[in-house]
Amino acid sequence: MNWTFTLPILIFISLFYTNTSLPENEFVRLNGGELILSCEADNDGVNWFLNDAAAPRESSLAGSKGSIINSTYVITELSANDTGVYECRSAKTSVAIKNFTVTIISVTGNNSSLPTENNSTELTCNVDTDFAITSLHWRRNEDIINGTSDEYSVTTPTNKHSTLTLNKPGPEDAGLYTCAFTAEIDGEMKEFKRHFSVNTAPVVAEIEKPRNKLAAVWPFLGICAEVAILCSIIFIFEKRRNRKMEEEEEVDAVKQDVLNQANGTDDKEVRQRNNTNVKA
Repeated sequence: MNWTFTLPILIFISLFYTNTSLPENEFVRLNGGELILSCEADNDGVNWFLNDAAAPRESSLAGSKGSIINSTYVITELSANDTGVYECRSAKTSVAIKNFTVTIISVTGNNSSLPTENNSTELTCNVDTDFAITSLHWRRNEDIINGTSDEYSVTTPTNKHSTLTLNKPGPEDAGLYTCAFTAEIDGEMKEFKRHFSVNTAPVVAEIEKPRNKLAAVWPFLGICAEVAILCSIIFIFEKRRNRKMEEEEEVDAVKQDVLNQANGTDDKEVRQRNNTNVKA
């Protein structure tokens, strides 16, 4: 047997067999969560790939971050862009060791706060996925909230969209509310949960001001300032009153002079008339 040609063929068959018989691991997670992928490797280490491209390491990919710890790939803040096939390959030979199929279900909604007045508040839950959603409902403390009551109103136009309305909530209604839905994945029913919170109205804490060393002096300084202002007002008032009195005295003096002059002219005319009558 000619081993010169047989050996490369056996190596090629071995590599092909390794790539086609990889163990499949499927993960379905909600956005915002965390996923840890582990790969057994030798001392040569591994490289991670996402959809045949180098997986991001310590860098942002649509809001998510991936970090490699030994042969483990950790993804935090999962987003829809993290969906795909992950593969770990030997850093030395580039031979695939293990792959993982990851699907991210995007669930969006809103948290809320208790209204300041006696009004209602709403929580929304929207599921974005290609999986079939068979049911969606709300829970409070593991108790299912059904239909409409004096406390709650539930509107679910489709199995992927729902709104929970709290009618005239009080402080006792604050806390966590759960949007739970069931998805059919590979013929199995799996339940997923996303928590939303209703927070109490924020309380503004009164900040204690630091004590001033001159705190005891401020009242005395305030009294002194009041006295100074009062004295200034009295001084200005008296000055204006004295000026007015002087002006009035000047006017009276002028009037008296005019009156005296007028009286002197009349006396002269009377004396002249009397002298004329005597001569006649």
